[in-house]
Amino acid sequence: LDLFVVTVSLALEITFRVVHKDILHDLVGILILFRVWRFVRIGHGLVASTFELQEIKMHELKHYVMEVEEMVTQCGGELPKERPSVLMADSKSEH
Repeated sequence: LDLFVVTVSLALEITFRVVHKDILHDLVGILILFRVWRFVRIGHGLVASTFELQEIKMHELKHYVMEVEEMVTQCGGELPKERPSVLMADSKSEH
């Protein structure tokens, strides 16, 4: 789709040099809209991929914390009475 947008915008820019000015103004608006939409898509892709990576890292860290807590209790150590809410929500679904 990005290739299509870039190709069409290039073709329209070349065409605009030849076409009547009234049509030119309308087509320039459409071209700007397409380019803005492309930037929105790229931004959304970056946000979505970053969110997914953070979710994976958070899941791995939760597992690590739970393993460490289990080792501490097996060795007779005490855990803090209050757990962070992030760990409490995940521990219910894991066990």
